[in-house]
Amino acid sequence: MWIPVREKRGPVVRWLPASALVVALSVIAGRAAAQSSPYCRKTMARAQGDAALLAWPRLMVEGIRYPTSGRVDIGATVGDNFQGRVAMSISPLDMYRGGQVTSAAEADCAQHESSERLRDLFDVGLSPQTIEALEAQAAYLQSRRSEWGALLARAEDRLRAGLIMLTDLHDLRRFVDALERKLEAVKAQAEQLEAMLPEGRPGLTATPAGLDALAKDYVERSVELDDKLGHLRSLDAWGFKVSAGAIPMPGQPVDWYGFVELGYALGGFGRNAHETDYLAARRAELRQASYELPARARELTRLIAAQIAGATRQLDVVAGQLRTIDRTRSMLETADVPQAEHTRSMLHAEGMLLESERVYFQTLIQALTQLRKRSGSS
Repeated sequence: MWIPVREKRGPVVRWLPASALVVALSVIAGRAAAQSSPYCRKTMARAQGDAALLAWPRLMVEGIRYPTSGRVDIGATVGDNFQGRVAMSISPLDMYRGGQVTSAAEADCAQHESSERLRDLFDVGLSPQTIEALEAQAAYLQSRRSEWGALLARAEDRLRAGLIMLTDLHDLRRFVDALERKLEAVKAQAEQLEAMLPEGRPGLTATPAGLDALAKDYVERSVELDDKLGHLRSLDAWGFKVSAGAIPMPGQPVDWYGFVELGYALGGFGRNAHETDYLAARRAELRQASYELPARARELTRLIAAQIAGATRQLDVVAGQLRTIDRTRSMLETADVPQAEHTRSMLHAEGMLLESERVYFQTLIQALTQLRKRSGSS
């Protein structure tokens, strides 16, 4: 709808472009604070550029040649021969839309940062807890290294004294070799897991918020982004523009004209209805879809519980084996047979191997239990 503004002789009206410039600057400046991540800087830069295009006035220069008949009306004025015009157009609705573009970009940045915190945890998984358990196991084995070396040295002395056979020494050496291989294997596994951790991603160990809290924050940020984008799309059906132009005429005072245009696309009614359906479906997707981050967070929570249960069962098995070794060693304390000391050495070496497993599982269970408490799971 076009509403012509009454033409007026005299000075060109200057308040419209000046006020538009002030409002445009206020819309663009003072919006989102500087963001640190490359994604946020990229998103805000693009949004502020789009907002500037929407909020700033449009300058137009027109040249008109009237037909010789003079019987033409091309808008606000009629004339003859050649006529030049300088006009400026501004849309208050576009200015508002520009502010909403930057607001939506801020919401997009917040949603992205929230999702990245969750993805960091998924990428890291339970590696920090496994590394902690492996390091504890390696520390235990390293502290006992001199013991199994002493066991092997005494066995060699017994062989030279004729108290044991070569096969007996070989059996003990197999246990000692197994301890050496175990130590190196544990160190290598811990180093490999460390190398696989993404740089700058400490995992949930150093995360101030729990897993459930992060998932909830992601959903809230996603809903906020969808709401802002939905509001921005709802403005598409509307149009509101104010235009003003000057007509320089030689020998006469500068004349001016103006238009106010307000319009609405009737398809906006149907679009808004579908937009409501979209938002409802999007919320259901966030809650239920298996590929969404909240579902992956629930999977990680279940994985933590399963790991704790499995480690607990294995710890019980190792503890039972250690009890059997302790009972056998107790019975050998009073045995007066030539190979009793060698058998005790064998049991001691086997016990160190099993004890290292117990240290691993105990540390892993403790680390996973703390992780579950921080994640907000029961």
